[in-house]
Order: sequence, then C-alpha cells, then structure tokens
Amino acid sequence: MPNPITEAELRDAESRITAAGYTVRTVGRIKLSEILGPGNERRAQTILTKLRPRPTPIRPSPEHETALVINDLHIPFENARAVSLALRVGQAVGVDHIFLDGDVTDCWQISRFDKNPRFEAEAELRREIEQTRKFMHSLRERFPSAKITWIFGNHEHRWEKYIIANARPLHGLKGMSLAEQVDADKLEIEVINSGNRENCVSFGRLLIGHFDRVNKHSSYTGKNLMDDKGISLIQAHTHRGGCSYRRAWDRDLAAWENFCLCDRNPQYVDHPNWQLGFSIVYRSTTSDFFHVQQYPIIETEEGGELVYKCFLNGECLLN
Repeated sequence: MPNPITEAELRDAESRITAAGYTVRTVGRIKLSEILGPGNERRAQTILTKLRPRPTPIRPSPEHETALVINDLHIPFENARAVSLALRVGQAVGVDHIFLDGDVTDCWQISRFDKNPRFEAEAELRREIEQTRKFMHSLRERFPSAKITWIFGNHEHRWEKYIIANARPLHGLKGMSLAEQVDADKLEIEVINSGNRENCVSFGRLLIGHFDRVNKHSSYTGKNLMDDKGISLIQAHTHRGGCSYRRAWDRDLAAWENFCLCDRNPQYVDHPNWQLGFSIVYRSTTSDFFHVQQYPIIETEEGGELVYKCFLNGECLLN
C-alpha cells in the first residue's frame, strides 16, 4: 500500500512545479511525474488532486431548485473523464435533480447497423449492461438525495425493439426491461419510456427530451424543434452544443442542444462535428422562471497530456 502524501511532500512538489515554469492549474500528470522523477506516476495524480483547489459550492436560494442535464454517454463508448467532470460540477452546485437525457447506453451489439469486429469484445451486450449498471449505482452513491430521471433515447429503444423483433413473447415479462437490467427501480431512478424512439419530460416550463431529429449545424435542431413545439426545450441526440432564442407574442423562448459525453472518434464516422459538455438548470419554485447554463468541456493538450476543462464559478476545473 503506497505511503500517504505528506504536507511537506505537497509543498516540495509545488515548489518544483513553479521552478519548472508551470502552475498547479497548468501542469499535467505526465509532466509532474517527469518533474518528480521516475516511479512517481501514480503519486503525481494524487498530488495534483490535493493541490488543485476545489470549486466553491454554489447554493441557490430556497426558491430555486437545480438540475444537472447530461446525455449521450453511449456506454461503453463514454468519455469517462468528461463524465467525471460533469458530475463534479453537479456535486459542487449541489443539484436537486439529475436528468439522464437519453443514450446513456449504446446497445451496440443489438443495433441493425453493420458493426466493426474490432469492437465486439468491448461492446459485448452483457459487458455493456454491467458497465451501465455500475454507472447507475455510482451515480446514486454520489447523489444520494437527488431525484434522478432517465429519459430513454433512440439507443435505449434498441433494447425493446430487438426483443419485439426477435423474442416477442418475452416482451413485458418481469426482468426483461432495460431499466430492470441496470437496477433503475432499486436505485429509485425514474424512467421515462413511451416505447418510441423519442421521449421527453417537463421541468416547469422547460421541456427536456431526446427527440429523433438532427440538422446539420449547431443550434438548428433546437430552433426547429422549438418552432414546431412552441416551448423552450433542451435537446440531446445531436452531440453538439448550441442555443437559439425566439421572442413569441407573449413570452420568450429558447432551445438548447446539450452536447455529448461520449468518445468523439467512434468507429462509424470520421471526425464528427461533436462537442463535449452538459447543462445546469436553475428553476424557480414560485414562478415560471428558469435559467439554463451550458458548460462546454474543452479538450486540449497541456504539458504533453490531454486535459479536459470547464469553468465553474470563476474556477477552471480540470480532469
């Protein structure tokens, strides 16, 4: 078992980082391990975790409730570091509600598309379900008192569609649903599943959904959905960030596209126009007012290491 990091070791590491021309915020794990010397790779990450400041928790007034909205993880093809960063922000804000806005799991093995054999071991259905179940348990552990709502997307729909097409008599039997497979009921996770490819739920005057529409450019999908439905909304599915505003006769409307949290270099498309990120929603409990704050996650290279970062309350969070 490794020795615990001492205060003297932290101060020594901080001095070495400064002497090398870096700061605690800009030095990466690989660069720090080089600064500390051979054999310090694992300790470098622990030291960075202890040295980097934690964001100051934001506590909205009692008249507001907060929600974290994440989507398109596509487990087992999720970007684990981007997911972790989103959940860290959710914890720092102290969210009351978490919306899993579809395509949490990919259901790759039972899709109708041609599949690359190189991914068969990684995306075996049994393994994918185990990973999704593990994620759900971890989410409940990190947010023990938050309400969690899982809105099914088109990839979750693959599960039901496959059973209907290949084993119809099993449809509806206890234990056969995707939600049961990942312990949603045991974990008190609300599931929104109409049985169709798209689903949505209202959060006050804001519609949060995974709609089966994608237009070419950022925010175009949200704009078109807003025009069609006549309500402010958050759209998953596009894997892009974006926002469109519109003044209606009696109110202002807006539509947000809520990024993704998956691998942006999948095997079925070359360099897609996708962005990483998530949103925090502040909703008044005494009026129709709400505010959506988008958090793009920037992927960049610093000190020879890939770093993911976003800003919260004036602080730059890295992972």
